[in-house]
Amino acid sequence: MSEATLGDYDIYGELGRGGMAAVYLGLDIALNRKVAIKTMLPDLLSREGMVARFKREAQTAASLSHPHIIQIFTVKQSKSLVYFVMKFVEGRSLESVIRTRDRYPSPPRRRSSVRWLARSITRTRSTSSIATSNQPTS
Repeated sequence: MSEATLGDYDIYGELGRGGMAAVYLGLDIALNRKVAIKTMLPDLLSREGMVARFKREAQTAASLSHPHIIQIFTVKQSKSLVYFVMKFVEGRSLESVIRTRDRYPSPPRRRSSVRWLARSITRTRSTSSIATSNQPTS
């Protein structure tokens, strides 16, 4: 049962929160598919440049096609809300992975993680923009 409706999306609950945004599990009503909805925190809406920065993050991600970069479906704005809708990926959050892993992962796991991150960053270099959120829940 949904908690709320946001335009064409039912909202089912919060998945995570960072310094700039909260991410919710949603359902695209028309296409009957799960989505993630990232909403800018309301207290940031009036801060100069923040809405443009938030939209730029979505536009940058939407311009890329890479297995390690989430697909963006749409960006919306109203007087009191800015959000973008993206593909929902089943699985554990990065925060839960970090909390349950050994404090010092094995060398092969560290190498694998560094390679994964490097490939993603290399792919974004051509756009001159990388999302600056480092919160594992956002």
